[in-house]
Amino acid sequence: KVMALNDAELDTLASSRLFAGVDRERLRATLKPSGEINLRTGAVLLELGQRNAVIYLLVSGRLSVHLDDNARIPVAYVLPGECVGDISIIDDEAASASVIAEESSRLLMTNPAHLWELMRDEPKIALNMMHILTDRIRRNNTAMLESLKQQAQLRTVTTIDPMTGLHNRRWMNDVFVRQIDRCAREQQPLALAMIDVDHFKRVNDNYGHQVGDQVLVEVSRIMQHHFRP
Repeated sequence: KVMALNDAELDTLASSRLFAGVDRERLRATLKPSGEINLRTGAVLLELGQRNAVIYLLVSGRLSVHLDDNARIPVAYVLPGECVGDISIIDDEAASASVIAEESSRLLMTNPAHLWELMRDEPKIALNMMHILTDRIRRNNTAMLESLKQQAQLRTVTTIDPMTGLHNRRWMNDVFVRQIDRCAREQQPLALAMIDVDHFKRVNDNYGHQVGDQVLVEVSRIMQHHFRP
């Protein structure tokens, strides 16, 4: 089944990034949808890992893109005039993300062969597609960098004592075991030094825990200054 685009659909697609600069009548003549899909809010259009052989053009509504298996965290949104399924068509692989309707949405289905034919005749579409994919890569890179920063901050928070700046028991449990294995492999000696602050309880009892904390901070500073990392 082949559908003809009506004027409203044509206006939406002609004003999209993908078809920017392409003659409207050229679109009407070449890009003939093979069907349409109407999704209710929450309906799944594509699932992560699903095989796909169709390019979907969103005419109305909004879709969300999810990389996690549970589809809880959206990483991008698809707006009217944008397409879905293009990446799996280009690389002939399963869908790299799940796509879910954020609100009631209407999509047109198109045969990839029609789109490729249009690209051959209208190089602007291929250039537009390249710009769209480049933007996605940049957004993914930004999201990945932010995720790495958050992971680094989380590691710091969970392994560094905020008051003294020294590593804590969690870090010790991980690093000490690895140091034992390393020294065993390299047949090197290993020593564990334990430091006790004399009469520390007396400091807390006589001067309060705030002063006791100051003592710990100063002892830690001295240790960090004189010991190797």
